Amino acid sequence: MGLLLTTCSGEKTDQELLDEDLSVLNEALKRDKVLVYKLLKVTVRDHYTQKSDIPSTNTLSKAVRYSLNQINEGSSDVDISWTDWLKAYREYQSLKSYAISVDEDQFPTLLENLIAIYTDQPLQSGEEGTMLPGWTSDKEHSVLSFLTLPTKSLGKEIALYEASKTRTETLADDSWKAGFLTQRGILYSLEGLYYLSERELTESIAWLEDHPNAAFPFIRVLYKDRLLLAKDTWLGVHAANHLYRGIDRMMMEREKDNERALDDFEVFLVDCNELGWNDELVWIIQTYVGLKKQDREQAIAGLQQLKTSTIFGHSEQKSIDEAIAYLNKKDPDGALTGVYDKVFMAKLVTKYVFYKLSEIDWEKVLKENNVPQADKIIAFNQFINEQGKTLNKLTSVDQLKEKGKAWYDKAKDIVQ
Repeated sequence: MGLLLTTCSGEKTDQELLDEDLSVLNEALKRDKVLVYKLLKVTVRDHYTQKSDIPSTNTLSKAVRYSLNQINEGSSDVDISWTDWLKAYREYQSLKSYAISVDEDQFPTLLENLIAIYTDQPLQSGEEGTMLPGWTSDKEHSVLSFLTLPTKSLGKEIALYEASKTRTETLADDSWKAGFLTQRGILYSLEGLYYLSERELTESIAWLEDHPNAAFPFIRVLYKDRLLLAKDTWLGVHAANHLYRGIDRMMMEREKDNERALDDFEVFLVDCNELGWNDELVWIIQTYVGLKKQDREQAIAGLQQLKTSTIFGHSEQKSIDEAIAYLNKKDPDGALTGVYDKVFMAKLVTKYVFYKLSEIDWEKVLKENNVPQADKIIAFNQFINEQGKTLNKLTSVDQLKEKGKAWYDKAKDIVQ
């Protein structure tokens, strides 16, 4: 672990802080959105084994079967009626306790079931790994954590669930595992689980430094096939780890952690300089480091660059102008406390990252990493994303009622 245990009076130990994060994580995994998603997955993963507590007559089960047939026939227009989703809401309430306790990994993998459904070749023994040797639940969870994060209707809550289900000790000790640790660290950071995130990123950094010749082919895809040497892909992942570990430490309460954040940010800037990267992410960190170090010229240079960005909206641009005004008055402390504080800086980083994620060709990323049947995983992910728009309403009676009196009058006997 990167953190040292401390016994200072009144100060929590690192283990206590990690335990608090784990407790928060466990509660986050009980959100309705996550539980409905679990039930959707169990319905598919139990397609042949039929061992779950979800009745085959359940509306959710019927909706999933119908949708899978539509996808299999090449139709992207999966239309499930609102009344069926309302029935599913009522049935979900009766299955909520089961959704919390069920371990979906007792069933064959999602991908194996999808292949069996699409090829009409049932699983031979109904056990994981029978159709795709080497393909495990843990590998599948890690893949889905990447796919679900940039989707609007699923996003970080579902990606967090998939990441938390992944037992990294079962993954091959290769660049995919290191990249996944980075991904999970970022997810924990986005959830405010800074101590869990710091642990993941520290482990990833240690792996990278033990494997200086490791290559990350998917980094080339992330940057739209920009010509990158193997060493450059290593530097890209190394920079990302230090960036988010710096954010974690910046957001922690202890002063000693805040001080170490600057060390991470400076490593990030050195890596980016070596790569020749000079974009919004670099300018964000350059500004923050300049402000913290009272380097007015560095901070203003970063802010002036950020003013040219098309990623950030009016409110962010207004704050950037205000920060420049503080610096013109030679008041970097005012810029830090009044405008460009750690929360604003983290917000800019997150907006940039999600902007970049939305541009990625994920099917190509999966194929670059030799993930079998990548098109089937993408198809299912698209289906879940589309239904997630309805899923968001399915988990709230208030939102259901707000949909409008016209259809609510027809369905109120189901909801109430």
